[in-house]
Amino acid sequence: PGCEATFVASAGAQLFRRPLDAREQQDFEALFAAVAAEEASFDEAAGAVLEAMLQSPQFLYLYLDETAEERVVRGHAMASRLSYFLWLSAPDEALRRAAEAGELDSAEGVAAQAERMLDDPRARRSTARFIYDWARLATLPNGDGLKPELVEATVAFYQDHVWERGEPLLSILTSQSAALTPALAERWHLESLGDGVRFYDTSELEGRGGLLTQPGIVAGMTNADGGEIVARGLFRLDQRFCRDAPRPPADLQTIIEGFLEELPEDASDRLIAETRLERGDCATCHATFDPLAYGFEQLDYRGGFRTEDDHGNVMRTDGWIPGQYTVSGFNEPYADLDEYTAALARNPEVQMCFAQRHVEHAMGTQLGDRQRAAARDLALELVTGGGDYRALVLAIVTHDVFRTYAAPEEAR
Repeated sequence: PGCEATFVASAGAQLFRRPLDAREQQDFEALFAAVAAEEASFDEAAGAVLEAMLQSPQFLYLYLDETAEERVVRGHAMASRLSYFLWLSAPDEALRRAAEAGELDSAEGVAAQAERMLDDPRARRSTARFIYDWARLATLPNGDGLKPELVEATVAFYQDHVWERGEPLLSILTSQSAALTPALAERWHLESLGDGVRFYDTSELEGRGGLLTQPGIVAGMTNADGGEIVARGLFRLDQRFCRDAPRPPADLQTIIEGFLEELPEDASDRLIAETRLERGDCATCHATFDPLAYGFEQLDYRGGFRTEDDHGNVMRTDGWIPGQYTVSGFNEPYADLDEYTAALARNPEVQMCFAQRHVEHAMGTQLGDRQRAAARDLALELVTGGGDYRALVLAIVTHDVFRTYAAPEEAR
């Protein structure tokens, strides 16, 4: 006697990530009794209850107490928010106990649990998922069979920087290392260091350092069938500056065909892009993102290094960051990719955007206006403190943006 109630309460707490309320406990006990009344065994009745729980909204969706005072995330709701951010999984027993004890109702209690969770190997799941999504690795084509290596190497590079090096997070943009497999090293004209993913010192290599030159990152932001400058510029506009691209004109294809007819068949991508910027009907949009891709011309769509295109045109590395994205309000020129990545690393908009993307990852959603403002606060804190990934996580989970529910109008 009582085993049914104990089973329902225990299973419900784990699957729903919180204790069952009285109505839920009663309903699932009734289901257990109804199945058992048909001469089913304990295991069969328990199985029916589990099947029902696994199909219920309480399991399929995260628990949010929308009636919480001042919209503060507390208790089991905070346990779920923390656990799915840092472990991509349901809260463990220690986190559930902390929620029951009210330890997650304060920023200090949340920070203490986050510290514990960051020391657990499961925390690597979150950073792997972040870079996988940020670099859009799921969309990589695999016609040449390189996708698994591109994914593995990109994730390894980010994980190494975050967990092994312990350096300031933003220094990943100028890191003088690369994670490469033998096939990827060959595309960079480097002698392989051995099988699997190995780490290469890039301090003596021009234009091949930092996060943005990693082959998987380059592949994730590039169209394999052409249009590299446009695709890469749009990626950087979105993922480096958190800006939306302008809406293209309705007669876009007609405009493209018109000016391409005026160019030689062996025109370089840079010449095509520069021609676009000379045309008012094209420049309105393309001036906001094409220049963001110029410095990466020497990297092909799989991240391999090249000095000429298929027509023999010399690949350039100079360019500029448009004035609307710089502190001065003027275009910021650079001579090569090393100068460009250094300029990006110190650009306040880039710093803010990188923090914002991590906050979005933590929240599992895009941010509203108030939350984006919070991301700017976090970016400033990260830069001034020279913070590593752990510092950013602790700043996020103790900030109001993580510890409160966004009002409907704020989430838009």
